[in-house]
Order: sequence, then structure tokens, then C-alpha cells
Amino acid sequence: MDKTNKESKDTKDTAVAHVDLGARLLPGDWPGAPDLARALELIGWAAAHRICTVGVRCRLTAEGELPGYSSERLKHLREGARTLGHDVTFFTAPVVELRLVRDSMVGRLRELALGPHRLLLVELPETRDLKGAARVVRTLTFNGFVPVVVAPERNPEVRRLPELLRYVLQVGAICCGDAGCAAGLEGHGRAVTARRLWSLGYYSFFSGFIRGQEQPVAPSDLAAVLGTVPPSWREPQGQSIGLTTRAARLLGPRPSWSFGGEKT
Repeated sequence: MDKTNKESKDTKDTAVAHVDLGARLLPGDWPGAPDLARALELIGWAAAHRICTVGVRCRLTAEGELPGYSSERLKHLREGARTLGHDVTFFTAPVVELRLVRDSMVGRLRELALGPHRLLLVELPETRDLKGAARVVRTLTFNGFVPVVVAPERNPEVRRLPELLRYVLQVGAICCGDAGCAAGLEGHGRAVTARRLWSLGYYSFFSGFIRGQEQPVAPSDLAAVLGTVPPSWREPQGQSIGLTTRAARLLGPRPSWSFGGEKT
């Protein structure tokens, strides 16, 4: 086996199970699954690919609301997965656009942050002002959050010059690549950018494997697409870590914290 193929194989997760922090799964919330039947089909696919901890993505508004979120729909997912015998843990993973973040939202964001490290999923604005985004990230880190920039490869300025992503990394953000973008499901430009960010070692982990409106992406298939493992994805002993290992470490044991007063 040549070195590249061996390294591709080594990027398969060495953890017991994968985490998908940004699953597009919740029925009725674009771009979630079109209905419960499709969502349950995807949960079965996830269980078969050892994705056993799933953050169901939903978008936060400037008013701190989650218009697409429904505790009833999430409850149906849990009950359906249990009935089908799938050992999958669900929790809500709110995503906020950096351009919407205000000082008045900090209290609400604390309610929604994930895990003991207060992970906060954020999106870069659809503008070229990455320095402005970095200022917001600095404010979030000052308030005790770990901002997780999801799918930075969608940003036009990052696509123009991927190295500019360092502006948000230098002030405390970590970056999460989108599996679909890296696999080419969202166009050639985003795929090229994702692979460049991977080679630079800018990603901390990947999410978005479960895709309600598209073909899901298996972690092992994405590892094969990405190829050679960058040095930053190696443990001190030299072995490669998996595509979702850091996410699992940051979340800790199976999520059991509360979201919006609801036990997840």
C-alpha cells in the first residue's frame, strides 16, 4: 500500500463512534429532512456508519429565537430511533451568523452553548470582511465561548484566499469543515477550498455528514477523498486522529446537558 492510501485509511476515526455536530436532519427546518420517514432512514444510515452522537442543526435569529426548532419533532426522532433499535443520542445544535451577534445576546448564547467548553456554532458573514468577523469572535472568546466556525469554505473571501481564515483562528475560533462541501456536493469551488483548508491544518474536525436534502457522506469515504493527513492531525505518538475525534473530546461523554429547559 502506498503512503497516501495508508494515510487516507488512517484518517478513519479511531474513537468508538463518530459525532456529527451539524446534521441537517430536523423535518420542517431547511435544509433538514423533508419528512420523518426520511429522517429515520438517515438515522439508520448514521448508526450503520458509527455516527452515534448527532447535533441537529437549527438556525438562531437576531432575536435569539429558533424558528425551525420543534421539541416535538426532536422527540419524534428520538422515539423513532429507539423503536428501530438505533443507539443514537440527539441534541440541538444552534448555529448563529456572526453578523447577528450582539452584546445583548450573550445570556441567550450561554443557554445554547454546547458542552462543558461552551462550544458555539457560528457562520461567517457572506461578505469579504473577515477582520470584522474576527472582532466578533474575539468578543465571544472573551465571554467564555469557544466559537466553532462551520463550513468556512462557503465564504467568498476564504475561497479567494484560504489563508485569510487565520484572522478568526488567531483570536480563538476553531473551524469545522462541512463534509458535503469537501466531498464536492456543493460545487467544485467549495470542494477545492475545503481541501486546501484541510492541507493547511485549519480544520479541527468535520460535521455535516447527515444531509436531509442530499446524499449523506460517510466519514470513511470523506477520509479517502481528503487523502494525505496534515501534520496537525497527528497525535504526539505519530498516529492520525479521526475526522470527528476532536469534536467528541470537546463534547465529553454522551451529551446530557439541557437545551432551552429541555433535557436532551
